[in-house]
Amino acid sequence: MSFSLRIRDLLSAISILCGARMASEKALPLASGDAVTVRERLFSGGLEMYLQPVVDLRTGDVSKIEALARLDMNGRIILPGNFLPLLTDEDLALLFRRGLEQCLLWLKTNDARGAVWKKIGLSINMPPSYLIGEGSVSLIGEALARYDIEPSRLTIEILETHRISTARQGEAIRALKAIGVLIGLDDLGSGHSSLLRLANHPFDIIKLDRGLLTNMQTRPVQVFSVVRSLLSLAHDLNCQVVVEGLENAGMIEAMRFIGCEYGQGFGLATPMAQSVFEEWMARRQPVQLGMAGKDAEITTALGACAYLWATMHGGTRTPEQEQRAVSMCHAFGGISAALVAADSLKPLGDWLVGRVTGSDARM
Repeated sequence: MSFSLRIRDLLSAISILCGARMASEKALPLASGDAVTVRERLFSGGLEMYLQPVVDLRTGDVSKIEALARLDMNGRIILPGNFLPLLTDEDLALLFRRGLEQCLLWLKTNDARGAVWKKIGLSINMPPSYLIGEGSVSLIGEALARYDIEPSRLTIEILETHRISTARQGEAIRALKAIGVLIGLDDLGSGHSSLLRLANHPFDIIKLDRGLLTNMQTRPVQVFSVVRSLLSLAHDLNCQVVVEGLENAGMIEAMRFIGCEYGQGFGLATPMAQSVFEEWMARRQPVQLGMAGKDAEITTALGACAYLWATMHGGTRTPEQEQRAVSMCHAFGGISAALVAADSLKPLGDWLVGRVTGSDARM
């Protein structure tokens, strides 16, 4: 199937699953009269780059960190949705430069802790306005050299905009890739435009929008199918995939069994101040997150449902693989002997979907 046809076929399913990006997710901006105060504080010591880990769902290791801007207003931490609307294009470009410098310094400092830390990459959002600046790409290269950070450890997520032409964005992406920086597409699945960007630009990393998982508890089969399709599309383009919005153990298990290799969300870790992240890294035990690889123990109904669905939709499978699927789901508990003894996996799948959704939905 051609790329364009695959995109078209995904759009209708995505619009259903992602249509509920709630208005409540949008932070209310500060009063416009606070703009001067915000700018003064932001650029005089008030900028703090919080860190949220991207975790390898196969091993539990931290693959990279996403840097997220916060404003410290004398001890009160302000989320970006509250202060970004008050900033000009020039402010946003300066915010990006300052944030990047802060994070590169943090990486350089913590590289001294050992090999585990040196493997951690950095992902940061770039405002479109930064692309307009003269020598913007060379400034990034100079910053990487100044802190002795390999360019491949940096992922730039260029935020979507209609103010800069596709051609200009393409030029910037090619220039960034030329110095070895990785390019990320954020929120794939949030709408038609993100899929068009994927078709037009050579991205290295794709982040699946958290809105795709909103209805996982009520429509798990549809979510599994769309996510698997997007994974296949991304892998055909040689892109690494990160799924966002993993809020609990069930979601983590389900996405791992569906084939997602990297994940991010509050169920793994919340965004943290840099010192708090360092403490978190020192005390964390990946195995406690239930990440012992493909054959990890199933602990949730949603995980069992995803494992069985993946087994049923994985192409040719052996009787041994089917028996393992049944055994793992049986170990989860509460499954009748009749379902376990059935010749087909379908009745067991239907039972699991009903248990997840609390309805008579079927696999």
